[in-house]
Amino acid sequence: MVYYYTITTLQLLGKRRNLCQKKNQILRKLAWKLLFQNCAKLIRFLKKFLFSKEFINKHKTSPKAFTRQRKLPFHLLVCFLLNLIKGSYQSELDRFFQAITRTTIAKRVVSKAALAKARMKLSYEAFIELNHHLINCFQVDFKPITWHGFRLMSIDGSTVKLPKTKDIIEHFGTWKVRQGDPCPMARISQLFDSLNKITVKAIISPKNIGERKHAASLFSTLPYNALVLLDRGYPAFWLFKLILSERSHFCARISRKWVIVRKFINSGKKEKIIQLRQTRKKSKYLSI
Repeated sequence: MVYYYTITTLQLLGKRRNLCQKKNQILRKLAWKLLFQNCAKLIRFLKKFLFSKEFINKHKTSPKAFTRQRKLPFHLLVCFLLNLIKGSYQSELDRFFQAITRTTIAKRVVSKAALAKARMKLSYEAFIELNHHLINCFQVDFKPITWHGFRLMSIDGSTVKLPKTKDIIEHFGTWKVRQGDPCPMARISQLFDSLNKITVKAIISPKNIGERKHAASLFSTLPYNALVLLDRGYPAFWLFKLILSERSHFCARISRKWVIVRKFINSGKKEKIIQLRQTRKKSKYLSI
């Protein structure tokens, strides 16, 4: 009797396992189909701009640029630069044209010198506008992931060394570094959708412009009901007011330099609701 019961139980478990495997296969196929549909939708959206005469004329550096039939026209140039180049330009170009022509062997179609000439004809603002349109497309046609109804937006900045060219030095200036001669430096910041893994907006400027000013510029693109995550270098009354004026919220790390924070730490309590009062000195910055 025990033997019969064991065999019957194993058979039932085997049937359930087969059903689960079939369901997983169906769900996997549906997920891939949905992914392909979403990718196709984004590609059609990009093509609308990359082949638009209005968009091309707006983002070329001279009236004669991209008017003749070349091996690296406007749309291919933009797609190549969006391809996150990791190797040398020539090897990346060869692999890029191998992929789009679907050939088994990489052939030399465009040289890196031709790429440099074509790149000079393209304005960097084309990528800013494309990113702006893609973000709007994502927010309208797709369902962004939220946390308790909030879009989690994080912001962070850093500095980066730049090539030593005359134009770059004139715009960004030079700064002392730990080793070697002074070199051009830039400050970069980005507003990042942490759950959806999307850079909503990014900015680059001379290093002497602070992170808070970068943040103020980036907050003009905050989505509705965002929860902005701030590191301890950002908190300021005027920046808090700016976030609230955009109908958003914030969660910030506070430095121990704030007196009220030191008092809370010294109290030994795990949590406490406190009220930050603005002084006259701080109030004058709230109109910024």
